[in-house]
Amino acid sequence: RYAPRLLGEDATETELAAATICYGAGTGFLLAAVWFALPYMWVGLVWTALALLVSEAGRRTKEKALLVCGHGAALLAAVRLLAINLQYAPAIHGVSLRVVTVAIAAAMFYIGARRIQPAEFGNATEKDTGQAGKPVLLWLPAAYSWAGTALLALMVWNEVTNAAVGLAWALLALALVEVGRSLADRPLVAQGHTLLVLSFARIFFADLNADKMLGIVSARLVTVALLAAIYYYTGYTAEERTPKMRTALMWFGTTALLAMLRFELITEWVAVGWAVLTVALYFAGRKLELPMLNHQAYAV
Repeated sequence: RYAPRLLGEDATETELAAATICYGAGTGFLLAAVWFALPYMWVGLVWTALALLVSEAGRRTKEKALLVCGHGAALLAAVRLLAINLQYAPAIHGVSLRVVTVAIAAAMFYIGARRIQPAEFGNATEKDTGQAGKPVLLWLPAAYSWAGTALLALMVWNEVTNAAVGLAWALLALALVEVGRSLADRPLVAQGHTLLVLSFARIFFADLNADKMLGIVSARLVTVALLAAIYYYTGYTAEERTPKMRTALMWFGTTALLAMLRFELITEWVAVGWAVLTVALYFAGRKLELPMLNHQAYAV
């Protein structure tokens, strides 16, 4: 950091390039030291923490080379977590290290996404983007948050029982949507909607085929009913600028209920259950002033 300042005007291009390369060398040796010193399940987590620290140091010192090193380290950490931590589940004191390391690392990625400054790589020119003053690398905060969401979703897939994966994804999606709305973070909302779509698709591959009982009721009844409630709530509270997603979520809820009734009721009573749902949808549409629900009632 100080070599260019000490050399001042006498610094050649080679010396300036060497000073910049030193940031990468230091970061590389730091990551290598962690790799050799720590047990394999902790490497990805510590790499994530170091990536955030290096990036923060770059912001405070206004050194773009440090920022590049920090983001590069974050990429290596994400790859390490996906390749190693999600594949193994050793336990320490009865707690899965996969859950601990991946959950904390995902939280760090979310924090990193919020710490990235819009113009930390400079501003694009109108010639480059067609919009004057628009920051470069707008996708970088979204990449961090997407990495955190992907890690959490895959961890849930590996840790939760087969019948509860879709519900866990939907609960995570609900949290992402609510936080995204409160922070005006559109990528978080998009991630939540993506998880909702995945949870809906999973209903027809796993939830409806689950035979496990929870007391006197089936796991299918509990999970699918809760999923439908989440779809309805998320669709009802969706922003006006996403009308297609709002419509899709409402239909997800109704379709989930129709499928659940098809599997829960004996054959002769399926049509009766659907008829009851028709009445419920019609009056809910009138009460909430949602013509969409009335249309669904007619379709059912």
